[in-house]
Amino acid sequence: MRTSAAQLHEAIRQGQVIRDIVIDSARYDALDFSGGVFERVSFVNAGMTRARFGDAVFNGCRFQRVDLTQADLTNCVFEQCSLDDVCVAQGNLNGCVMNATQAAGTDFSGAQADGFSCIRSDLSDCRFHDGRIEAAVFCETRLARADFTRAEVRKAVFYQLDLTQLRLADASFHDTVFAESSLAGQQMRGQRMHRCQFVRADLRDADFTAANLAYCNFHGAKLSGARLDGVDAPFSIFYEADGQGAACRDAALSDSIWVQADIRNVDFSGSKLDRAVLQHAQCNGTRFSRTSLEGSDFSYANLTGAEFDDACFARTGFHGAISPDIAWRAHPGAIERDQALADAQAWSRRRDERSERDDR
Repeated sequence: MRTSAAQLHEAIRQGQVIRDIVIDSARYDALDFSGGVFERVSFVNAGMTRARFGDAVFNGCRFQRVDLTQADLTNCVFEQCSLDDVCVAQGNLNGCVMNATQAAGTDFSGAQADGFSCIRSDLSDCRFHDGRIEAAVFCETRLARADFTRAEVRKAVFYQLDLTQLRLADASFHDTVFAESSLAGQQMRGQRMHRCQFVRADLRDADFTAANLAYCNFHGAKLSGARLDGVDAPFSIFYEADGQGAACRDAALSDSIWVQADIRNVDFSGSKLDRAVLQHAQCNGTRFSRTSLEGSDFSYANLTGAEFDDACFARTGFHGAISPDIAWRAHPGAIERDQALADAQAWSRRRDERSERDDR
């Protein structure tokens, strides 16, 4: 005998756990099951459009091909469930948690997902397009071919994930973390990725052409072969990044930090690197032709084979830089030796010497 909606609602009201029942292909549209606890319940092919499941807990339940269009899943927990090919389009996933759950092919398009968490789950081929995702966490989760087209993503975390097959056309990302994840070869032309964290991410051969990368952090990221032509990336951080052979032509990179970065053979032609810090950077063979370098600091950088044809120098520091091929005196505005820095180093050496003598 099929369990009726009234019976389910009464059992939930009494605080009973709903377990080991089959309600496949039932219609429960617009019904309220908030706060229910469901264990090993089969909802396969059920219709639950606009249903309310706020604060419900599902453990080991089956939802294949269930229609949850515009359903409210606020603060729901799905533990070891199967939600393959479910439709949650235009739904509410705020605070929803999926753990060890199979949800391949599920349609989350247009959904609101503030505080959504997905851990150790499979969201391959899912559709998040046109959705709003904020403060979401994706960890140990498969997102192969997931579609984020036109999605607005804010303060989300994608940690140690393979994101090489994500569909990102016209999506925007703000304050989002991609730490230690792979976006190698991704197409992100013109993307808005404001204040995003790409710490130790794999971005090799990624295409960021004309993207907005203002205030982004690429600390330790792999950027070899990446295209950053025309990016708008002021105040961005590339500390210890590996960007060998990257293309950064006509880019806005003022106030960026490249300390100890490996940027050999990078092409910065026509870019703005005003006030950029490139201390101890490896710039062998790097091109700075027609680049604006006002107030930039190349102290101790390796500039062997670097090109500065028609570059704009103004208070540009090269203290201690390795530059055997360049006569800085022929470039007005280039400061080959910083006397204040030299005095500070001399004082530091004397202090260390005194300390060594005292130790003996």
